[in-house]
Amino acid sequence: MIKQLWTIIWAFLFAISFSQVPTFIQQYEQRLGGAVHELQTLVERYTADAMEEELTLMAYLRHHQESTDSAIRRTGETLHYTLTRFEKLYTHQKAMEDGQVWEKPMHFVQGLDGEIAKQAWDKYNITLTLDIYYSLFGILFGLFLNLILGWIFGSKPKSKKAR
Repeated sequence: MIKQLWTIIWAFLFAISFSQVPTFIQQYEQRLGGAVHELQTLVERYTADAMEEELTLMAYLRHHQESTDSAIRRTGETLHYTLTRFEKLYTHQKAMEDGQVWEKPMHFVQGLDGEIAKQAWDKYNITLTLDIYYSLFGILFGLFLNLILGWIFGSKPKSKKAR
């Protein structure tokens, strides 16, 4: 009886937990989109500044990085960081947008940006919304976990005593 109760509890808890995944990923994607948009605005501005100096963006970056003026070099470091972060987040955003619904958690984990994830988590509210696919996966995961835990911690079958 207790074993069946634990099976139901595990299945229910993981169904609810896994149903939160699509909603959280949606919150994350919204924040990711905002970050990409802001970084794209900066990259476009840096590109325009480079063109005004008749340089490519990469030549403009090298000019800053190789400057003897430490303030200009630090600006070059910031420019490099901005370009690198934009490329990373843009690639992550495209993978998330182009991925199928079942691929999103994998793309989410592969390209996870801790800062954006923390901001999304800070604003995230757990709901009782149930996503059928993730709920089913959660139920299967809960049943599997219950099976494994039962196998590891389960009691040994009692042998019959000879009379």
